[in-house]
Amino acid sequence: MSQVTFRRYSLGDEEGIVKVMNEAFSTFKDFRLTPEVWKSYAEIDEGFKLENALVAELEHKIVGHVQLVERDLKVGERTFVKNGGIANVCTLPEARGKGVSTGLMKLAVEISKENGYPMSTLFTGYGGVAHRVYRSVGYADTFFPPYLVGSVEEMKLLQDRTRGVEGVKIREFKDGDEEKLLDVYELSSTYYTGVVRRTKKYWRKKLTERSSTHSFFFEKFDPDEVIVAEENGEVTGYSYLTFWKRKEKPFQSTENGSIREIVFKPGCYRTFLKLVNESINRMLSEGIKTLNLSIPFDRDYLTLFDDFKVFVTEGIFMTNITNMNLLINSMEEEFNDRLSSDIEGVTSNVSFNLKTLYGSVPIRIKGGEVQVKEESSEAEVEINYHSFTRMVFGIETFSEAITNKKARVKGVENIQQIVSTLDIMFPQMVWHIWPVDHW
Repeated sequence: MSQVTFRRYSLGDEEGIVKVMNEAFSTFKDFRLTPEVWKSYAEIDEGFKLENALVAELEHKIVGHVQLVERDLKVGERTFVKNGGIANVCTLPEARGKGVSTGLMKLAVEISKENGYPMSTLFTGYGGVAHRVYRSVGYADTFFPPYLVGSVEEMKLLQDRTRGVEGVKIREFKDGDEEKLLDVYELSSTYYTGVVRRTKKYWRKKLTERSSTHSFFFEKFDPDEVIVAEENGEVTGYSYLTFWKRKEKPFQSTENGSIREIVFKPGCYRTFLKLVNESINRMLSEGIKTLNLSIPFDRDYLTLFDDFKVFVTEGIFMTNITNMNLLINSMEEEFNDRLSSDIEGVTSNVSFNLKTLYGSVPIRIKGGEVQVKEESSEAEVEINYHSFTRMVFGIETFSEAITNKKARVKGVENIQQIVSTLDIMFPQMVWHIWPVDHW
């Protein structure tokens, strides 16, 4: 009986990969994915590397595929770590039940380790076969990304609330804006985790040479869909829109519109109000009946959009910490900054083993600085792997994990010292990834 084998991409595999993807995903079939288009992703997206395409082979035929997409993900106010994003997990119908997806995912985790990624993440539906496979190879339930939906009624209410803003100029996008928009994007992302680091080339390829609507799907660039805001001659915000009725391959109803991104510099709230007003005006003038958007769930955004309805799909963001030591070392400077700013809240000398499904790391806090030491400690902090990934992204605090019985501290008398220390190391933050950066 033939065995399924798993390997990296070789030249010529694109024919088989595209066949599997088109059979598995109606979206790629509607997008008319071809081997040439698939290979072009490497030119469009810096994180898409052909050598990170993985295939499953049965009797010399490609029957399954997984793509590792490299992203730099933010895990603090300024710390980015390499991430192996899992995309396009698919199997031909006749090969299902043979462990294809599980084998590909195990290989993806190993390749992530070889590539020096401290973590690997993915988006999937909750509770299905795929979700169970991902859990079986170490992926934790990290976050259910919400989104907002507004009807014409809600749009008109928002239009009224944002009228009359002065001191902000709205203009169309022009060549050369990329660097200014990237600067706004970076400044606006300070207090969010999950955010993807973008380069000028990435911005140009995905957001100005073409309109990338979501992950791998794009159409011709439409400058009418980009709004730029200025205060005192300085670019302070932007909004990327999608009118689905204009698209050759609409993945939503043609009555729908989307705000793909709406971003403003910290302290420039008037810019935000003006961008929202202009975005809504354009949606209504186009006859859009329903507007949806994915935004950071913080006060600035949510207060303004409180008339819109919040939805959480069955989709979930999952994380596998592929190298625990590397992750902690990558975050060391961030930890030190957090501890030094709240030195009264921590003990000057605390040692413990931080233990999760992903391994155990001996940590010592001395003088407000984190040291990853080789010798173990009698104190042990054991954290449920789902909770730990949420702590890394600031979605859950250690105190919450303790309260929910998802963590425990052993071998130390003063447990509160360690609880306080870990709460400072892993503070609560807002998780957000803009749809264009999905994989």
